[in-house]
Amino acid sequence: MTQPDTAASGLTIQRLVKQYGETYALKDVSLEIPAGSFTTLLGPSGSGKTTLLMSIAGFTRPETGRILAGGRDITGLPPEKREFGMVFQGYALFPHLTVAGNVGFALKLRRRSRSEIATRVAAALDLVQLSHLADRYPRQLSGGQQQRVALARALVFEPGVLLLDEPLSALDKSLRADLQWELKALHARLGVTFVYVTHDQEEALSMSDQIAIIRAGEVVQSGAPAELYDRPKTHFIADFLGRSNYVEGTVARRDGRPVIEAAGQLVPVPECAAVPAAGRPAILAIRPEKITVRPDDGQGPGLPGRLSAWSYLGATISCRVATDLGEFHVHLPTWQAAFEPQPGQALRLDWPPEAGRIVRDDR
Repeated sequence: MTQPDTAASGLTIQRLVKQYGETYALKDVSLEIPAGSFTTLLGPSGSGKTTLLMSIAGFTRPETGRILAGGRDITGLPPEKREFGMVFQGYALFPHLTVAGNVGFALKLRRRSRSEIATRVAAALDLVQLSHLADRYPRQLSGGQQQRVALARALVFEPGVLLLDEPLSALDKSLRADLQWELKALHARLGVTFVYVTHDQEEALSMSDQIAIIRAGEVVQSGAPAELYDRPKTHFIADFLGRSNYVEGTVARRDGRPVIEAAGQLVPVPECAAVPAAGRPAILAIRPEKITVRPDDGQGPGLPGRLSAWSYLGATISCRVATDLGEFHVHLPTWQAAFEPQPGQALRLDWPPEAGRIVRDDR
């Protein structure tokens, strides 16, 4: 397939509002989706991510706000005039049409010539590696093959924007992981702007250039996956995107450095603009994999605790450690574990100040 003519089309969402009765599905949402990016809309069920995708597609009409594609206002255009590709959660294949018939359906609607349809369908099926199944019907395909047909159908008319509504959610875990790699590679080859909806945090982290985290109809933070994971702004983001441990207390300064006083402990925090003034409350978030654990010999720095539970996960050991600051979750690489877990074992936890992140309380 050739590079789409509209491949440079980025999207600009400006102050979108959508209400259903008294409930806001979208609440003043603004977002930049760069041209050619793989942008994921991530959030829990009912957060508004699918409403935002359907507004971009044209199936949902917002009360106020604008949607721009390549700088052109498309807010009032019907879906068929937007020329966006769409992959639905259930694939929505026509059972009475063959694979080739399904893929070519959008071109027939556009009254393309028979020869052009044949050429484009062949190219689209080759792109998703299904040329050998062109004459089969959807009922004769696996879930993964049906997903590829839906992709080919969405790409056959060479859109500049591809919208994907949880397209992998119905697949088993191993197949989903394989298709994540394939989708990412397909995006890199085509240069099309992908807008992808999911509630799966690992899926979003592994596939995206940009993630917009949506909660209760609002974009609470957007950015590159590493930025959101390592520098979450709020308690919700730190907890939703992965798992975090929390230290809650009062900010103080010791030896010129900021610390949090909590339960008789002084916990170092990173020097950054987010640290509140001395005497103010603060929450420090620490990722489980950034904490080191060793048997407690009563010597050296660190937070003392006792092992309350653990799980062997193959590559890692997941531990729960009871401390005066509450229960901590710790993930250890199995091959580097410095101890063999025993019930009630005395341990000491430690982490560098840079491992923590001050987050805003939005619970």
